Amino acid sequence: MIHKLELKSFGGFHDTEVVFGEGYQYLPGPNESGKTTTIMCIRALLYGFSKDSLNRKLYSDDYEDYKPLQGRDFSAAMEIETGKGRFRIERQFHKENEQLILTNLDTNEIVEDESLYAFSGIPQPGSYFWGLSQDDFMRFFCMEDLQSTDAASILKRIEESRDFLTKGNSSLRFSDGYAYLDKRRREIGTPRAKKSPIGRHRDQIARYEEDMANLRAESRELQNHRRSKTQMAEELRSLQKERRLQIEKHQIFPQLREKMELVSQLDQKLIENEKAIDRFESKKSSRLTNKSGIAKGTGAMALLFLAATAMFIFFFQQEQVAALSLMGAALFGVFSIIFFLWNSRTKKLLRTYHNLYGERDGLLAEKQALCSWLDPYVDEEIEMDTLKDSLYRYAHKLESLPERGGELDTAIENIQRQLGFLEGKEREADVLHRKMAQTEQAYKEEKASGKELEDQLKIIDLAESILREVDSDGEKGFKQEILSDGERIFSALSGGRYDSIAFGKGHFIISGKDRPSLRDTQLSRSTADLLVMSLRLAAVNQMDPHIPMVFDDGFVYLDEGRREMLVDYLNGMSRQVLDFTTPKGKGE
Repeated sequence: MIHKLELKSFGGFHDTEVVFGEGYQYLPGPNESGKTTTIMCIRALLYGFSKDSLNRKLYSDDYEDYKPLQGRDFSAAMEIETGKGRFRIERQFHKENEQLILTNLDTNEIVEDESLYAFSGIPQPGSYFWGLSQDDFMRFFCMEDLQSTDAASILKRIEESRDFLTKGNSSLRFSDGYAYLDKRRREIGTPRAKKSPIGRHRDQIARYEEDMANLRAESRELQNHRRSKTQMAEELRSLQKERRLQIEKHQIFPQLREKMELVSQLDQKLIENEKAIDRFESKKSSRLTNKSGIAKGTGAMALLFLAATAMFIFFFQQEQVAALSLMGAALFGVFSIIFFLWNSRTKKLLRTYHNLYGERDGLLAEKQALCSWLDPYVDEEIEMDTLKDSLYRYAHKLESLPERGGELDTAIENIQRQLGFLEGKEREADVLHRKMAQTEQAYKEEKASGKELEDQLKIIDLAESILREVDSDGEKGFKQEILSDGERIFSALSGGRYDSIAFGKGHFIISGKDRPSLRDTQLSRSTADLLVMSLRLAAVNQMDPHIPMVFDDGFVYLDEGRREMLVDYLNGMSRQVLDFTTPKGKGE
């Protein structure tokens, strides 16, 4: 209940204090006495000049209507008792310097709680106290013209708001579940909402996919460059080879004739050498045998006979024997000379034979040198037997080359320049591959995060489906409970004239004792007002009894009798009821 209201500077009020008591309070006042302003101040303290809009600060048009015309202050305060304790609300309403101080008077602590922002980006103490949005507070507790909302809409809203009804601590508050699931759904968002988490994930995934498509296209282009580079490198080698041949044509070709003549001479000498070797090798080996041993043996025998001759002459005086010995010495001497001469000739022949092999090795070495000289210039394998043919083919190849050295230089320069560009692209390929790997990894992570959010949405949808299934089981009984309580209140307010309320397709059917059944559209305005009030009070009776009710000329369409019955009923309620009204005859 509201204990005290301080209108420091609000509308036309300045430094005004209003104290309220318990239960029903009749608060009459003429027109322009400030009744509506006082009620608006209560609303503004509980909910600010806000519109219900989650996470957004939306101001209502009432802000400008109740902003003081003079002075810079725009503030108010209120002391109120709720189920959570006794509190003091102090608000500064200026948008430029908006401030709320909510103090728990029992603990003397400033309250800061997320539930203040459950329905709006502007703090709402009413949401913290009772879990009520501003719309529901206005619909059930801060009533103006009763006919402003038809009975069917009221019943529909009651069904939607039954989470606010007091059912006991152990009961399930379905709206809390719906609100939590809705909050989680809004936190995750939808794929179409690009600023929501899942929308950002979808958008980021799409960007990654686009980036990867572009990177793949670049990779394909680089692969084409790589193939082009391979082809150009091959073409460059071919051109460089041809250019080298052009150079060789001018530098090497003049030497080729000399080289071919030299090869011919070497071949002729090798042929002659082979013939000479064959002649020596065809002779008997005995003719080429060393005879020095025989010559030495016969010489020794000749000396021996000479010694014997001398001995027989000087010692034995046997001239006949000495003569024979001298003849033997002469014979062996002749043989020794013959064999010495023969051995000398044999040695000469052997030296000539060995010289022929040395000459052949020299000729072959010269020919091998020519092979080594030619090898770098030709692609074929060079053999000494076919050296002359290889020289001839190489000479013919050079001779047949067209003269286009300048053209080749230009072509080689162009290709080398293009290859330099492609080598730069090749270096870019390494960077591209790393970037592709990083992008693919980020894409996988983003995909996993997005899938996790999608899975959470599926879980939320499943949980909400289960909750609604459980909730729907009690919906019929809840509606019947409201209608039954509404029937009791409606019967009391109508003096027992009507005692039955049934709900059809979008309309009510009212009936009473000895009275025909009527649709709500067939009721008088006063009876229709009572029907709406009965349903509202049926819902209010199940809500927190600490929530005050405020009426702003709510009964102007009721006749005096029904007004008295309504006031009697309100007097019997166990909650604070503030009835701001204009007494009849006290108007303009």
